[in-house]
Amino acid sequence: MKKGLLLTAAVVSAALSFADYRAVFFKNNTPLSQTKVSNIKSITAADKKLNQTTDDSNKSFDLAGVDSLVFYSDTVYVHFSDNGVAVRNPLSGLGLLVQAQGTNVTVYTDTTVFDLKDVVFALSGTASNGSFYMEQQKRTTLLLDNLALHSDSKAAIAMSGSKGVSMVLKGTNSISDSKYHQAADVPNGDTTNAAIYVNDNLDISGDGSLTVQGSHKHGFYVKDDLSFSGNAVVSSSAEKAAFRVKDNFSLSGGSVVALSALGSAIDVNDSVFVKGGALTAKVAADDEKAVTCDGGYYQSAGSVEVEVAADGAKGIKAGSLELDDLSEVPSGIVISGGILNVKIGAVTKFTDDSGEESSPAGLKADGTIKISGSAQVTVSAPEGSAGVKGVSADGDITVGGNSKVNVSVLSSTGKAWCYKTDGAIYVNKACVTTVCNEDNPKYDSDKAGLYNCAAFKYIDY
Repeated sequence: MKKGLLLTAAVVSAALSFADYRAVFFKNNTPLSQTKVSNIKSITAADKKLNQTTDDSNKSFDLAGVDSLVFYSDTVYVHFSDNGVAVRNPLSGLGLLVQAQGTNVTVYTDTTVFDLKDVVFALSGTASNGSFYMEQQKRTTLLLDNLALHSDSKAAIAMSGSKGVSMVLKGTNSISDSKYHQAADVPNGDTTNAAIYVNDNLDISGDGSLTVQGSHKHGFYVKDDLSFSGNAVVSSSAEKAAFRVKDNFSLSGGSVVALSALGSAIDVNDSVFVKGGALTAKVAADDEKAVTCDGGYYQSAGSVEVEVAADGAKGIKAGSLELDDLSEVPSGIVISGGILNVKIGAVTKFTDDSGEESSPAGLKADGTIKISGSAQVTVSAPEGSAGVKGVSADGDITVGGNSKVNVSVLSSTGKAWCYKTDGAIYVNKACVTTVCNEDNPKYDSDKAGLYNCAAFKYIDY
């Protein structure tokens, strides 16, 4: 038992000294097991057994079957330049192959040899035509450390494995692609459609910045959840969606800017959650959305700025998709805290080639809209707007709590609404300010249509 206690103390000491290392047990120069040091709780020796305990697993070996314990750095350094790529890979003998061809880097893992979970890839340097590709089988961390990487024919960064990616930002970073992507631009035959492509979930954190330019199609394409935390500053502009997310988009810290030339700035299949941080989304194309999701838009904190400057475009568009894990949450738009400002330009309805019309709107929900708590919401459209719906829902609109809501829609050229719904509008009169154009001679007598104030049902909170 004494030997076990001494070994435990040694490993604890090692964990403090080798936080970015992994412990590898060997027998006759053959690796038996490897574990990230920071995940090890204890290693004890008793009854001719060597026992290793982590937060989620226990391993046991015969003492006679282990002849050495070696610590390896678990950070792989990749430095780009136009003259080539410098790679320092301390894990090359443990099943990790990092191959550089010119300025294109491909990472391979042999999972039959070793479990390389939580390896850190530190990417730095500058390349005018380079890329980083990995089909990871375990969760991986990308540390972008003052990286400037552009690709002429593919995604600059592509992670096509089945496990998630943690992206940590340090210093000033920029990623971009060109308008052309070759048919199969990564080794497994996938065709990527963004400057940064991740086949699973992506978490972005750190205290650095990242600017992404998606010239081919999207800035980011994430086939699972995309989340932001820490103090990271991320700006993405693209021909289509700046952020194309197949599942949920979540912001709890940092600052995010999304700009789209021809599509929606943030395009999400499931739901959008704003729990903190700052978000700016701008859309410039007709009949597009600054933020669009098939599920709900949920904001409980943070600051959101949305700008719409095109006919028929919408600031935030939420669907009515009911998700299993949100069965108790109403679909549509739910704002319980934070600040939301939606600015609509001097726009009007958009008519497509078939003659179908689409009205511009600040907030549009296929379900309900509920604003409560300490939320501060402003929706504004200037003089010259026509057909604008400031706050529009297919279901009920409810405004209450201590929230402050100011909707200002001015139109002297066509019918417009501050609030428009097929259901009922329940408001706390003290917290709602509605400003519409009182001088519209054409629609002055149709106040129920112009203002929709006749539908208000005042409630006390």
